[in-house]
Amino acid sequence: MGEQDLLFTHKRYRKTVKNIAIIGANSFLSQSLLKLFTENFNVTQVYNNNDNRIDKLGSYLTIDAFLEEIIDIDIIYYVASYINFSEKNSDLEKSFFSNVLLLKKISDLYPKAKIIHTSSVSVYATTDQPISELSELNPESSYGLSKLWAELIVNNHSGGGVNVRISSLFGENMKTNTFLPLIMKDSILENKISLYGDGSRLQNYIYVDDVARILYCALDYNEDMPLLAVNNKSYSNLEIANIIKSIKPNLEINFKGSDNSYNSKYDNNNTMSYLNLTFTNSFHKQIIKTFEWLKKQY
Repeated sequence: MGEQDLLFTHKRYRKTVKNIAIIGANSFLSQSLLKLFTENFNVTQVYNNNDNRIDKLGSYLTIDAFLEEIIDIDIIYYVASYINFSEKNSDLEKSFFSNVLLLKKISDLYPKAKIIHTSSVSVYATTDQPISELSELNPESSYGLSKLWAELIVNNHSGGGVNVRISSLFGENMKTNTFLPLIMKDSILENKISLYGDGSRLQNYIYVDDVARILYCALDYNEDMPLLAVNNKSYSNLEIANIIKSIKPNLEINFKGSDNSYNSKYDNNNTMSYLNLTFTNSFHKQIIKTFEWLKKQY
């Protein structure tokens, strides 16, 4: 399994082989999850258009084939998601198709399979208070609303399901259009980082392998409470910039304008307790590892 950044504090003994399908298997999260399955699982990777990250030594097929053939599946991981906070009609259509309609089709075609769905913290109401698993729901974007709609599908799925709400995901092979990779890119190409306000706003980032472990443990989770996949600590934008500066001592950190966005703080003690998990990872090392990967891309 590679580096043990997160320790499993529980044991699993399986007498029968489980058939797993990972929808959206070309994502970096799906491929991290794939590495956790042992000989007790038959895993089918299901992808849409791109297959550049697919493990070609394993079983894989297109989403069209998955919808047409109806293979024997016990667990479906729905990792496919269209993440875009634009309110343009074209983006709304893609969000509805990927986040809602496709999931509903799969739910109808595979009624006996358990669905483990990757949702988002965007379903919560905005607050400066720490958010826990059962905090108030009130999405402020169409993306967040689509994930809440998807959660309803999972909750009503006859085979049972689990919604796993994820904060900002990062790691090697991540998309590079969010705050964290963008400031890393600026530090690499321009040797400077610009932060809004005084850089004190808190955001929550969780490493891809840690989310994969939570998703894996959700196999045996059968409670009604959604799971919250977040880091146990939120970091200010300035703290993140200073971690990058520790790699590049000559990095220039600038401040501009104001930042009136809410702080992002979470409490997922219930999730970690139910799954019997303990994080022992080093966030600093995870940032450095991601930075070194991104540096190779330029």
